[in-house]
Amino acid sequence: MSTTTRNQTLPSSMESKLRSIRKRLIGRCLVRALAIGASVLILLMIVSMIIDWSLMLFSPVARMSLTIGSLLTAVLALLWAGYRPLSRALGWTDTAKRIDDETPLLEERWTTVLTYSERDTGPHNSTARAMLQLVTSEAVAMGELVEPRKISRTVLPRNALFTLAGCVLLCAGFLALNWPQTSILLQRFWNPTAKITATQLESMTGDLSVPRGETIELMANLSGLSRDEARLTIKFESGTNEVLPLKTDSESPQRFLHSLRVNESFQYQLVAGDGRTAWHHVTALDYPRLDEIRFTVIPPAYLKREVYEKSWIPSRVKVVQGSRLLLVMKPDMPLERFDVKLAHEPVDGDPIQESLALKPGKNGSYRFELPLVENLSIEPLLQSVDGLANENRQLCRIEVIPDVAPIARVITPNDETAVADDDVVKIEFEAHDDHGIETAELVIYNESTREDGKEPEVLEVRPIDLKEQVHQKHVMAETELDLKKLDLKPGQQISIAVRVTDNRQLTSAERERMAALARELKNAV
Repeated sequence: MSTTTRNQTLPSSMESKLRSIRKRLIGRCLVRALAIGASVLILLMIVSMIIDWSLMLFSPVARMSLTIGSLLTAVLALLWAGYRPLSRALGWTDTAKRIDDETPLLEERWTTVLTYSERDTGPHNSTARAMLQLVTSEAVAMGELVEPRKISRTVLPRNALFTLAGCVLLCAGFLALNWPQTSILLQRFWNPTAKITATQLESMTGDLSVPRGETIELMANLSGLSRDEARLTIKFESGTNEVLPLKTDSESPQRFLHSLRVNESFQYQLVAGDGRTAWHHVTALDYPRLDEIRFTVIPPAYLKREVYEKSWIPSRVKVVQGSRLLLVMKPDMPLERFDVKLAHEPVDGDPIQESLALKPGKNGSYRFELPLVENLSIEPLLQSVDGLANENRQLCRIEVIPDVAPIARVITPNDETAVADDDVVKIEFEAHDDHGIETAELVIYNESTREDGKEPEVLEVRPIDLKEQVHQKHVMAETELDLKKLDLKPGQQISIAVRVTDNRQLTSAERERMAALARELKNAV
């Protein structure tokens, strides 16, 4: 079986014109489809920029969604506008039909010739073949009537191009509304992931850690497209939010300022137009303070007094010399360091200041112990890990009262008296001591043998029974002196005195130890 191809049956003149016309049709279809796709893209781009302008889309995801959505829609519009026309333009039959439609004198000769040329076999009988040859020769002869330019005008992209021109003008008008702003919107559309803004805000305050209760100033500098207003958003740690409108600073129009008192930690962000700062944190720090205090003064045992104890540090306290101070303090937070500032006030010297560093115990408390020998001041100094010192300074001044010797005075007899050697003399006396009289004695001196500048001879020492007045601070008592028992000689002179002691029993070693403690104060933790 013989086969006939299109190259064999289709005359070259016809094929040349068909190719020229098809090429023109394809070009026009492409121009039309591209114009429609570009028009859709421009319109969607304008809509996206308006949305970005109105809503201030800070999220790159949102801007990317608009950009990708616009591009996909434009591609779909391009495919919708170009697929069918291009499919038809690529076909020879459709091109031949267009030629016949535009040239009525051809009476579909070009379509007939092209149809047979595309078949694998030609006509089966001689008559049909003769007729096909006749039609072909007539089609070739009438080829001068076929004008490729005129035929290609059956696909007109004019409306699509006019629409595109209108969209371009609309886009240009939109961009001209506010070029500094719209140019940024255009860049944000084509590069949605980039951080592109017409207005730039930079927080000069940034992240802060400040003591609770302090007042801070939030400041942001403005650059790029100028803005008169901004919005400050504050998210407090407690869960409440605040949105505050701000105006530019009167002294500097490129700066926003806002002062507030820091009562709790918060985050803040400033937004002006399409510019915004990052979220910054302000942390409220607490001053260290003493959560638990045990202030204890232990008096000397001989005083038989109760322990003085307080749950706070008193500003002033009086203690007896020889008492011991025990101070246990527990702060409300971990500390970087804990010092106790001491100011000693010796009687015979200048004040001496020193600072003692304390170490925490197992439960986080700090222990301080000190013998009280001289006046001094105590002040705890706390420093937190954030570098804050205790705001509430608790200064305690301790006045140390020395334990002076008791005083006794003979009331009667109060002058020189002549008596017989067998008289009984009634003696009244009083005695005072800050802490209590322990014992009393009657001392009898021989004045007859006294030498100048020397103490008289002691004839006798007799204890005095104080009865129920023992350990009293003020004693009024009496005793009797039987002169007969002294075996005095006529003319002999005697004197009497009352000697009392308090309830403090200190040995010489204890007194030396107390003096040493006064010179060397040691911290016991």
